[in-house]
Amino acid sequence: MLLKLAWRNLWRQKRRTLLTASALALALFLSLLTRSFQEGSYNANIDNAARFYTGLIQLQHPEYAESSSIDDVISGDLEQFPYLKNMNGVSYILPRLSR
Repeated sequence: MLLKLAWRNLWRQKRRTLLTASALALALFLSLLTRSFQEGSYNANIDNAARFYTGLIQLQHPEYAESSSIDDVISGDLEQFPYLKNMNGVSYILPRLSR
């Protein structure tokens, strides 16, 4: 009975109901559009950071994080790490020194 009464009440003022429904639909569409732009921006930022800075994976000496000494760095000779070239998804390997 309450559901039937509510349905009748909605359509008593058709213009108001349609205006409210269209405003809600527009707000939902705009929020979804904004969220999709936001997700695309996040993905682009992650891709750019990985491409231009240190990448998605870093290899470092176990003691380097504590000491930050030049003595605790990994050799730049990539021949010591042949398994890195065979990993799926690895497009290229660059030795870098950063602080």
